[in-house]
Amino acid sequence: SWCLSASIQSVDFINVGGLAEGVNGNYVRTTSVNGRPRYELLGESSYIEYDANNAKWSLYSTDTFVVSSAPSSLVSVPLSGWTYGAVLTLSESAVSILLGTNAIAQVSSIQNGAEPSFSNIVYSADLEMFEHEVQEIALSSEQNDLGGIFELSLGTSSDKVVFGFDESAVDFTTKLQSLPLIGSVTVDKVQLQSTYGCIWTITFLSNLGDVPLLQHNGLLNLRGTNVSLSIAEKIKGSMGPHHVVVKNLEEGRMYAARIAAGNEAGLGPYTSVARVASSFPESPSLSLGIVTKSSAELIYSEPNPNGSNIESYKFEWTSSSFDSLTTATARIACDDESEILGSFKFVYGVENEARSEHTVPIDARSTHEEISLALGAIKSINEVKVSVVTNNLSELEWRLTFLYDIGLLGSFSIDSDYLRCQSEDEEALTLDNVTTTAAPLPQNYGSKFFSRVYPQAVLLEGLEENKVYFVRAFARNAEGYGPPSNLVQIVPTATVPG
Repeated sequence: SWCLSASIQSVDFINVGGLAEGVNGNYVRTTSVNGRPRYELLGESSYIEYDANNAKWSLYSTDTFVVSSAPSSLVSVPLSGWTYGAVLTLSESAVSILLGTNAIAQVSSIQNGAEPSFSNIVYSADLEMFEHEVQEIALSSEQNDLGGIFELSLGTSSDKVVFGFDESAVDFTTKLQSLPLIGSVTVDKVQLQSTYGCIWTITFLSNLGDVPLLQHNGLLNLRGTNVSLSIAEKIKGSMGPHHVVVKNLEEGRMYAARIAAGNEAGLGPYTSVARVASSFPESPSLSLGIVTKSSAELIYSEPNPNGSNIESYKFEWTSSSFDSLTTATARIACDDESEILGSFKFVYGVENEARSEHTVPIDARSTHEEISLALGAIKSINEVKVSVVTNNLSELEWRLTFLYDIGLLGSFSIDSDYLRCQSEDEEALTLDNVTTTAAPLPQNYGSKFFSRVYPQAVLLEGLEENKVYFVRAFARNAEGYGPPSNLVQIVPTATVPG
C-alpha cells in the first residue's frame, strides 16, 4: 500500500536580498502558473511569477506592484539581471515552510482503503497485440539437376549462415536461429510440383513487428538449369494496437483499470491503476460589464470543468481577428526508400527537459485523427488539427495547424528512439526538425492570465478609446486548455455623466 508523508521543510526555494524589509527572504515554490513555478515569501504578500505578456520574471510586493524583474530564460527562473539591485541565489540547504512555534505536521491513517472491485465492469476488450511476420524462400530448377549452397542474412546485417539446396525444415530452423536478431522461428518445407526444388516458409515467433526481409548472396554457389532463388514477405508482422479508447465514462467518478498479458499458457497477473475520468474544461461564457475610455470589465461564467478543477483563465484581445493561425510541418523518411517502421513521440519544450511534455507513442501508420488525439496530451498547447502532406511507405509528412495558439510557440521535436527503416540502415532514417511558421500577431493583440477570481470578472486596461476590440477567453485545468468562449466586442468610450 501507499502512504502519505508530511514535511515541514523544502529545498525548492530562492533567497532574495538587496531589497527592502518585507521583500527580502526565502521564496518557496508553492505551485505552478501556466506551466511555470510560482515562489512565495511565506507570511508576506510578496511572490515571484512569470509575466507572459512581457516575457519576463517579476517580483511583486502586492498583486500589482513590481519591485524587481528580469528577462525570461528557457532554463529556469533567471538568477541574474534583476533590476533595482535584487540578488537571487540558490541554496542546497532546507528552509522551514510551516510557520508557528514548534509547528509540526503528521499523517495518520484513520481508515484503510479497499482494493478496487471488478464486479461491475463497464468496459472489457481482448486485443490481439501482434501478427507474426511470415517470409517465404523459393528455390527451383527446370531440370532435376539442382545442387549447391546459398547464404542468408537478415536485412543489411553482415552476419550470414550457409544452407544446402535440400536443407530439411528442422536443420533450416536451427541454422536460421543462429543468426543474431532472428529470435525464435518455425520453418515449414514443401516440394515444388511443376519444377524441381522447394519452398521454405518461415514464421518469426519472438521477433515481433515488421521484420527486415531476409537476403541471399546470389546464385554463384548453386547448380541447376535456370536456377531461381527468391525471398518474399507473405505476411507483414504487426505489433498491433497500443491503446484502447473507453467511451461514455461518468465525469468525476473514480475508475480502476487493469491489463494482463497472455500466451499459450494462459493469462499472467493483472496490473491495476486508478484515475479520475477527466478532460479539458468546456468553454466559458463572456459578457460585457462597465466600459470606460481605456478599460473594460469582462464578466464570465465558470464552465463545466469536466472532472478536474479549473486552475486559470487566459484572456486574449485584438482589434482585427484571430484568423491567422500558426502552423508546423513534421517529416520522417527512409532515404533508401525502405519502409518506415516503429513508433515516435512529439516532444514540446525540449530546451528545458524538466518542463518538456510529450505525446504517447504514435505508430508510424497512425491516421491524422489519431495523431491529433495524441497531441492533446501536451497541456501547454490547445487543439491541433493534423493534415497529411505525404503518406507512403518510405516517407511521412504532416501539417500541424494550431487552432487557438497565437504567435510563436515553443520548440517541437520528434523522439525517434523506436523508429527504424526496414533496411536496418541507421543512417537512412531522416528526421526533419518540426518547422514552425508563426502567423503574424493580430493587430493590437494582447493576452493576460488570471487565476480563478471571485466575483467572476476581470478588468482589461490600456485599451485605446473608440477602437473596436474582440475578446475571447479559455479555461484551463490539469488536462490543459479548453475551447474558446464566445467573442465579445468592446468599444472603449468615455462615460458621459447622466
